[in-house]
Amino acid sequence: MLRRLAAATMAIVATLALAVTGLAETAAPEATPGLEVDKERIVIQENPRGFANITLMIVDVVTVTNRSGQDQPQVIIPLAPGHMGLMFQSGVSADQAVIEEKRFIDRQGLKAGESRQYTFMYGLGFPSLPNLVNRAILYPTKELNIVVPAGEFEAEAPGLASAGTKEMAQQVQIYANSAPLAPNADFSITVKRAKRGISPWFWAWLALFVMPVVGIIAIRMRLARAKREAVARPQRGASAQRGGRASGH
Repeated sequence: MLRRLAAATMAIVATLALAVTGLAETAAPEATPGLEVDKERIVIQENPRGFANITLMIVDVVTVTNRSGQDQPQVIIPLAPGHMGLMFQSGVSADQAVIEEKRFIDRQGLKAGESRQYTFMYGLGFPSLPNLVNRAILYPTKELNIVVPAGEFEAEAPGLASAGTKEMAQQVQIYANSAPLAPNADFSITVKRAKRGISPWFWAWLALFVMPVVGIIAIRMRLARAKREAVARPQRGASAQRGGRASGH
């Protein structure tokens, strides 16, 4: 049941990732030489129901190319420490991968000039947000997109800036690099809750429901004041007449 839910969630979020698409000088260790990342999209979603102890779901879609000029026996792909429930959709299977705390190793190898796209998903458990998704950049990266649900999350990462929103299955906020990213063992993504402004629906609700009620209250207050004044006028007149008769005597 849990695996079916995970697979369904992964398919939806991976489709979102495929529809969308800082600079550091710290070299990341243990990278396969001569490999480059042409394009990577990291989609960060809220934990779906059914995943205990998981705050965020990460879907990573990354295309790696071997430009070393020679065949490479393995491909190393970074993971965020503390990952849970790692699942693969393309590029490699769980039987072909060696899974470690901060990476997985694809033992299939990569021929010279060959490209391979990996799509995989895992969960992260955070006690609260904001928090850091620590995930190294192992290879020179031409394009990196961080994708989060607009209005729910915001993200910050070295070398990335907001690239606006896009409407898909839902509206998403995209963060992208403006220049190639160098390998960086300390690369991290700060994930935090979005600052919620006043929704346009609030003003519509205000106009349709609140303002008419306020108007009715104001009318009733004016009517009540007019009624009190109408009652007070004869009383003031009677008092004035009694005062006149008293002065005549």
